[in-house]
Amino acid sequence: MIVERERTDLLQPVRVLYVCTANQCRSPFAEATLRREAGSRPVEVSSAGLMDGARQMRPHGIAVGRERGLDLTTHRSRPLTAIDPAGFDLILTMERLHSREIAAEHPRLAAHTFTVRQFDRWSLEHRRPRRAALRPWLDLHGSTRPVQEMLGDSVNDAVPDPYDAPVAAWRRMADVFDAHARLLIAWLEGR
Repeated sequence: MIVERERTDLLQPVRVLYVCTANQCRSPFAEATLRREAGSRPVEVSSAGLMDGARQMRPHGIAVGRERGLDLTTHRSRPLTAIDPAGFDLILTMERLHSREIAAEHPRLAAHTFTVRQFDRWSLEHRRPRRAALRPWLDLHGSTRPVQEMLGDSVNDAVPDPYDAPVAAWRRMADVFDAHARLLIAWLEGR
């Protein structure tokens, strides 16, 4: 039996980290969505939260994940302090507050730390050359972003937390991550 290999223009492995408050709703959902979209591409994806860990995914999150082919039943949250964020090429947060927390603790990571929505907008204007290694390229180009992108709170940059929200809010969040994952993979491959 011949197995068709998934076509990829991604030449170098990429490590992506999603961060939210508790790693219970948004960041694990984003992680699972990107993992599904990446398929066999060399993309390593993980998630963490600013709070202590060991929390399960909320029931609506498990149900909406199942609708989209994601199994979130075994997810247990973990704190950002349990991993080394410097080991990731791209750090994507759910709110500006999360990005500020990371930049305050790890100033050298500010150039490659964005909210999901900031990155989606930014990536449309900043095409990465196919052969450019992501981390050094972001160190150069991500550092030119205005500091205001991390200050204050902006509803335009936040992915709303659906923690106690009805299932419709979870589906809206999942739609954001579906579109984001497609855009991120296309951007990484230089399309």
